[in-house]
Amino acid sequence: MKDLHPGDILLVADGRSIVAKGITEFMRQYCQINGYAYKRLYHHAAMVIRYEGSIAIAEALGRGWVIHSVEDAYTPDEYDRRVDVFRPRHDWAEREIKLLSRYAQEFNKKVTRYDYMNFLFQMYMIYTGVWVGPSGARAEGRLYCSEGVATIINRVRSYMCEEPWRYNPMDLYLEPTIIQV
Repeated sequence: MKDLHPGDILLVADGRSIVAKGITEFMRQYCQINGYAYKRLYHHAAMVIRYEGSIAIAEALGRGWVIHSVEDAYTPDEYDRRVDVFRPRHDWAEREIKLLSRYAQEFNKKVTRYDYMNFLFQMYMIYTGVWVGPSGARAEGRLYCSEGVATIINRVRSYMCEEPWRYNPMDLYLEPTIIQV
């Protein structure tokens, strides 16, 4: 299993569900239309946080923003084959890790619902380059996976993940301030 640290960004590939396959196809088109090079296409994002004295995974799922144990999030095989770990080019300071974890827990306590409309907003952006979905604080009432991760990162380091409400998993992959480990 991977060596995970609080503040790590997890990008997930090769999902088998119809939703994961659909997102993967739209990510392929997004990269093709914009001329973005990639090694792997991702359909989901999550973040490693510190929670109740342990590391945990925070992510948006169909039931909303959730926090669960590393073991409950993915199987060892999934961590090895489908989950890639990314970190900022400049390591998180301890103060920043505390903030990342606090913001993820706030989303969990707010009972933030999943943003299903994002699929339509993302499709529109892929083909037109224009974001028509909610932005700023209005976007935080409902979150999708990569938006939640990008929002938390942007709250801690405002120069990273600018306009987090429009981020898709491939935007996290392509973010120049983040590298794969």
